[in-house]
Amino acid sequence: MTLVVATVVLVRGKVLLVQENLPGEPWYLPAGRVEPGEQLLAAARRECREEAGLHIEPTNLLAIEQRWRGTKPWTRFVFRGELVGDGTPKSVADEHTQAAAWWPVEQLHELNLRGEDVLNLVALDATEGASTRLLKAT
Repeated sequence: MTLVVATVVLVRGKVLLVQENLPGEPWYLPAGRVEPGEQLLAAARRECREEAGLHIEPTNLLAIEQRWRGTKPWTRFVFRGELVGDGTPKSVADEHTQAAAWWPVEQLHELNLRGEDVLNLVALDATEGASTRLLKAT
């Protein structure tokens, strides 16, 4: 089974998005596979650090989704993340992402997004996310 994490980080009406490695790639939430032996919260922190250059702390579980890719199950855990420290995303492309930026929520529908799930998860964070607090962020 493949485990994946994604994190919604909202600060003052802006959401953190990353652009995957090739120029012109669509924007998406910081996300990626959980490495063998890695805990989910640690994976969420690592993906935000690698893809956006920012430190976050997962605070809420927004969604758990399961899909199938062929015959293999794929489970994604979507967290709300709170920014820790400076909010300036990395400015140099690397092996993880081409770019990272804060986008106003009201402009998301104008962006080339990897999927409509970005809009749905940001909306979920605004309405229901606060009800599922994590007991221990390790």
